[in-house]
Amino acid sequence: MRLITTCFVAAAAITVATVSLADDYATLGWERVFTDEFNGSSVDATAWNLLNRRDSFNNEKQYYRDTQVTALDGHARLTAVNEPFGGKQYQSGLIRTHQEWSYGRFEVRADLPTSQGMWPAIWLLPRTVDWPTGGEIDIMENKGSESEIVSSAYHWQNDPSIPCCGARQYVFDEYSAFEPGVGPVDYHAGYHTYAAEWEPGVVRFYVDDFRHFEIREDSNLTVFDTAKSLIINLAVGGIFDGDPDASTVWPQHFDIDYVRIWQRENGFTGVVNGGFDENGGSLNDWQTWNDSGANLSVSPSHATVGDSSLRLAAAGTSTSAGAYQSIAIDGGERLRARAHSLVPAGDAFDGGSDVAMKVEFYSTLGGDYGSPAFLGEQILTIADATHELDVWRQNELVVDAPLNAVEARYTFIVDGSGGSQGVGYLDAASLVAVPALDGDFNFDGRVDAADYTVWRDTLGSPHQLAADADRNGVVEVADYAWWYTAMNATNVTAVPEPTAAWLCLTVMAGLPRGRSA
Repeated sequence: MRLITTCFVAAAAITVATVSLADDYATLGWERVFTDEFNGSSVDATAWNLLNRRDSFNNEKQYYRDTQVTALDGHARLTAVNEPFGGKQYQSGLIRTHQEWSYGRFEVRADLPTSQGMWPAIWLLPRTVDWPTGGEIDIMENKGSESEIVSSAYHWQNDPSIPCCGARQYVFDEYSAFEPGVGPVDYHAGYHTYAAEWEPGVVRFYVDDFRHFEIREDSNLTVFDTAKSLIINLAVGGIFDGDPDASTVWPQHFDIDYVRIWQRENGFTGVVNGGFDENGGSLNDWQTWNDSGANLSVSPSHATVGDSSLRLAAAGTSTSAGAYQSIAIDGGERLRARAHSLVPAGDAFDGGSDVAMKVEFYSTLGGDYGSPAFLGEQILTIADATHELDVWRQNELVVDAPLNAVEARYTFIVDGSGGSQGVGYLDAASLVAVPALDGDFNFDGRVDAADYTVWRDTLGSPHQLAADADRNGVVEVADYAWWYTAMNATNVTAVPEPTAAWLCLTVMAGLPRGRSA
């Protein structure tokens, strides 16, 4: 961890620090709610139902047995064998989470079986309603006879009063990839990641982090919020790939390296593609203005999450350009905006140009900037001539939405004022709802000593503003009073005193404060 500013008093240190970054969607506003790395000697029966079932749908020919589910060498294994049992010709395995979720990112890293008649699948299905009225999300399906194609699908039925499955509808997409210099990707030869992001009104499907398919709710298609469990199974035979034949090789294995599930923090649906990594690096889901290609571009040369970041360049043209996303919110919500920034030594800002992030509020969806629907904005400079070079820095802004706001517009701007030049890289952008509790600087829904630590460790920062209680654009001693008052209000007597902080006050008063929020 690199320290930008330190003040030592009586062996205490007050720091403004960069952050240690992990390759996890938590930096993009997701919270990990479930994970299984399958490192034990068996699959955890408290997390998974290891199915025992004779009869399945779709003219499948397997008997699902828990004996066909094993764990070894850090992965779970579903094994299909050509051995009759209970009147069925084959045996295989299926696991299903006991837990169910409404919305989230569901990711599985798996190595698929091969051979005619194999039907591996990763999918989401509710237990509480009749199929398919709650929706079925097929993250990945594959035919054992087709090693270079995987598919994703969504099934639904809008009218639950119609008996199954007279009104069933579905959409699907097949996906294949080509690796330059190698050829078509073989999904039967090694591990690949399969994921779906399910949020209100939309489901996005990914293979190896490439978004190949997306569905959105409309007058015909309903994206249900019905809670669903995750199912991973290896069917044998049936309507998808047909039955095994003389060419089928036995046994077949469906290996699962891990299962990871995230949800948006506090259920809030925030920024999409905040790491600029979709489709190999892109501005998918971001709207732009004054974009010449020279001032806004996705770069593979710098990243904190994934493989790409957004490059914002002031090219000496005295103009501004930017990118934004519009997000529906409830009025009165407290929002935390985060983004990581880097200024490379070879492209430092040489004058008045800078990069800023801001959150704008509107009383109507899609309102024009400066129109009566525009309710105001809060701005934070995240890259300028004062930015330490070649260091990723976390920037954080906490804002309170007006009571009549229905849209937050999360925006990044490069300003070339005065014809000056410079380049800033931006990554890991997120915007999440947090508890609106004064003094709760770590946003866990309570005021305690942990919040004092947040204030202490960011004192003097004009960039990490979780503890900027009075919203004046810098964490300072005055913000301590907000936390102290909130602690006393909960009748907590052991309140830390900021002795060292007071002694450093004259030093901290000279720190740069950036643009006021």
